[in-house]
Amino acid sequence: MGGRGLLLLLLLGVVSPAQGSSFLSGQRHRTRLQRDRQARNNVRPNIILILTDDQDIELGSMQAMNKTRRIMEQGGTHFSNAFSTTPMCCPSRSSILTGKYVHNHHTFTNNENCSSPSWQAHHEPHTFAVHLNSSGYRTAFFGKYLNEYNGSYVPPGWREWVALVKNSRFYNYTLCRNGVREKHGSNYPKDYLTDIITNDSLIYFRSSKKMYPHRPVMMVLSHAAPHGPEDSAPHYSTAFPNTSQHITPSYNYAPNPDKHWILRYTGPMKPIHMQFTNMLQRRRMQTLLSVDDCVDKVYNMLVETGELDNTYIVYTSDHGYHIGQYGLVKGKSMPYEFDIRVPFYIRGPNVEAGAINPHVVLNIDLAPTLLDMAGADVPSDMDGKSILKLLDTDKPVNRYRGSQLNLHEGPFCACTSANNNTYWCLRTINDTHNFIFCEFATGFIEYFDLNTDPYQLINGVSTLDRTALNQMHQQLMELRSCKGHKQCNPETGESERHTHTHTHTQ
Repeated sequence: MGGRGLLLLLLLGVVSPAQGSSFLSGQRHRTRLQRDRQARNNVRPNIILILTDDQDIELGSMQAMNKTRRIMEQGGTHFSNAFSTTPMCCPSRSSILTGKYVHNHHTFTNNENCSSPSWQAHHEPHTFAVHLNSSGYRTAFFGKYLNEYNGSYVPPGWREWVALVKNSRFYNYTLCRNGVREKHGSNYPKDYLTDIITNDSLIYFRSSKKMYPHRPVMMVLSHAAPHGPEDSAPHYSTAFPNTSQHITPSYNYAPNPDKHWILRYTGPMKPIHMQFTNMLQRRRMQTLLSVDDCVDKVYNMLVETGELDNTYIVYTSDHGYHIGQYGLVKGKSMPYEFDIRVPFYIRGPNVEAGAINPHVVLNIDLAPTLLDMAGADVPSDMDGKSILKLLDTDKPVNRYRGSQLNLHEGPFCACTSANNNTYWCLRTINDTHNFIFCEFATGFIEYFDLNTDPYQLINGVSTLDRTALNQMHQQLMELRSCKGHKQCNPETGESERHTHTHTHTQ
């Protein structure tokens, strides 16, 4: 037996190049067929995450997206209490990729540790893409990645990589296409980023299913809209001429002597600023019309390929936005509903159509949820938790989430982009309570009961007794150092099952 084995090895060693190529091709073919037979016996779903940039839910942005609402809201489940744990682009996106809070992935701002060598060495090798790729998914990323991504490399875990270099733009940008830099100009048919993301993703999905019909695909479509510079497609540039959804009760509600220092010093907007907010709302909604087309095209492609019933589609944003609220002309990074709430929809296998789910879900839940959808193990060091169990109508969940936290501490300065806009907040929603409690790095405290003050107009901290203040403070202190699923999701009673916290530094 040993001699015949050696002879076989020697024969393989002298196979001609043509014969060797044929043999290896046959081996690869048989291996692929074996994988395909296994897949047919246990078909894993495709997963498509559609992510927008700076899209609010509180200021009416979804009203621009009738196709998306039909596909995702009427055809899937709307999570009506979805939040970003840190309302700033790079920290939130880092949390989405890793399933961790900022105090565990250390990307505190859009500059500090954003796509840094430390991030690349310690956190990028452990994103959900790495886990899905190693489990056999054909992974692909299209669009905006991280604000400081320089396009010099392809992050681990992605088989197809078409990522924007640096921050959001619609024209005159550079892509890293599988390691090769690709410059784009200002020609709409060739260069409009939203359409490139859409078209490239459709091509990749179709070609993957043609070449590997039984291999699951996971794609991220990460759009720049409605982030600035808010360039719409030309045919949408006159849409929404009289939009006013952003004019909420907190619009131009200023000054606010009972709130933290930035709002105490922010006065009412002047007429020219108010005109600007109207224009900004209009332009933002115009950019979302192309994203709306994207969702529709992805849906139709899934129908045409017969993959719709075996595909999860998730639609959300990295954080919300404000346009004139409290006199703040535009921006994010504040611990208020307009900045921390995000749209969040899921449709797919066994997902109830037309349902509204009130459980609190967070951006850190995305990574473990995507892994759970794929049947992959969720690492214990992820702070978030899968929300798939919330979609099981046969097994209603009574206790899902306790308190959650993000934090950052830094030097002080007297400016609106200061690190003394650092805060830690407890956001609680359940059958009897709906409040947010925030402690700022300056020592200032805010509390709003959103059952009676849904637009957070009056700071109600004076209504809390010392016992309540101490309890909330203790929860925040305990969670500021939490690591992993068990520590960051403590078991709670029925009355606290929808509680979580936010923190942010600008």
